[in-house]
Amino acid sequence: MPARTGRLGKLHTVRAHLWPRVQDVTHNAWLPAEPLPKKEDLDWDTWLGPVPWRPYNRRYLGGCGAWGIYWDFAAGVAGWGSHTIIQCHFAASAEYTSPVEYTYPGNRSGDGLVARFANGVKLVMQFKGWRGSCGVKFEGSEGWASVADGYARPDLSPPALQGEFKKVMNEYQARTQRPMSHMRDLLDCVRTRRQTIANPEAMHRSMTTNHIINICLALGRDLKWDPEKEEFIGDAEANRMRSRAVRQPWQL
Repeated sequence: MPARTGRLGKLHTVRAHLWPRVQDVTHNAWLPAEPLPKKEDLDWDTWLGPVPWRPYNRRYLGGCGAWGIYWDFAAGVAGWGSHTIIQCHFAASAEYTSPVEYTYPGNRSGDGLVARFANGVKLVMQFKGWRGSCGVKFEGSEGWASVADGYARPDLSPPALQGEFKKVMNEYQARTQRPMSHMRDLLDCVRTRRQTIANPEAMHRSMTTNHIINICLALGRDLKWDPEKEEFIGDAEANRMRSRAVRQPWQL
């Protein structure tokens, strides 16, 4: 990608699209109780899994757009950030760490939150800036690149970078021996036993960032994070929120 090949100059900011449906990451209201369906049709207790029990309502079952807005089920930013923040980690050459500082934006949606990696690159969360969903933007001293779902190719500045699009893609595939399809990469790695590009360690670190952002928004204050110890610095309340009680028998 242009961010890691130097074509954008020195990278200083990466931007991640927020899911517009989540305006308050702490939203967790119960829907009215409805009669349970037959267990052979839906085992409600199993559907809930380790999250706190709540009464059944069919509206929870309507896909991510239904259950994804509740803190218990999707934890706010994490539902959308799982697609966008991981790309920002890779662009910032920080796929095996998380930002060390998180600045509360004054709202619970996450819009405008700024997190800073130890290498100085800033991660900015925002709703607007793309024509499609799950957008990311990478900004360097010499230009920027922006892409989202539905883009045939990235928006680039300076425009001359468009002429290098195929070259960048070909160079990436030659250098990494990776296909452009994540599904193809997964299937190839099942066969070869090679780590996937979106490997467990990288995904753990990016989801850690997602949940730190959630905690920052829920507490309404700035936070500092130690990526090596995987704990907040000087904030006992935030550290208690790194995990939650789980229902029996869903203990890890």
